[in-house]
Amino acid sequence: MPFVKRNQDGEIEAISQQQDELFSEEILNSDKELQQFLSQIGQETFTQSDLDFVRVVEDLINLLIAKNYIRFTDLPDQAQEKMRSRQALRGKLNSSLDLLSDENTDGLL
Repeated sequence: MPFVKRNQDGEIEAISQQQDELFSEEILNSDKELQQFLSQIGQETFTQSDLDFVRVVEDLINLLIAKNYIRFTDLPDQAQEKMRSRQALRGKLNSSLDLLSDENTDGLL
């Protein structure tokens, strides 16, 4: 049976197969609260995987365009719009990060 660590509100925040001073409460595998915690962790992991995969697909599309295997205009209109939107967001993010750079000599830091 697993052991759980709880936060100040009494909610499960971590689980372990080994009992120690942080994981002192034994809990049944079938416990509803444990199942809910595991489901949440699984959903968060899957969501992060989706986000990572989106970046892979975006990079793949950019590579195919750069190698002239496809043209940007070959993509459906909705895909073109999403690619433009992501490129604009990435540009804004990079600009924001440049403002925070140690190399910035504009007197902002």
